[in-house]
Amino acid sequence: MAYIRMPPGQGSPSGVHQHDFEQYYYILQGTLTLEIGGEAPDAPAGSLLSILVGLPHQNVNRTDCDTIQLMNRGKARARLTGVRTVSRLGRLAWAWAILLGLTAS
Repeated sequence: MAYIRMPPGQGSPSGVHQHDFEQYYYILQGTLTLEIGGEAPDAPAGSLLSILVGLPHQNVNRTDCDTIQLMNRGKARARLTGVRTVSRLGRLAWAWAILLGLTAS
């Protein structure tokens, strides 16, 4: 597990990228923008992000304060094929990348 502090205006060092493993982020502080499938939803503190294998994405801090997040890698799996959408997630391509938005109360 990695503890990541992302300053304002920063993002994924390699830009849009993909992995051969699942990635999970839990946002502890601030708001992280997840650019994925042509959309860019904001994930505030308390959000849990799950990004599946082979899904092109980029994380960006578009706010004026640090974003603090925990990141963990899951199992490597076969790459996903095709595009699926789930209505409750809006228009995110490959909706298997779940943005749960579990906001803290």
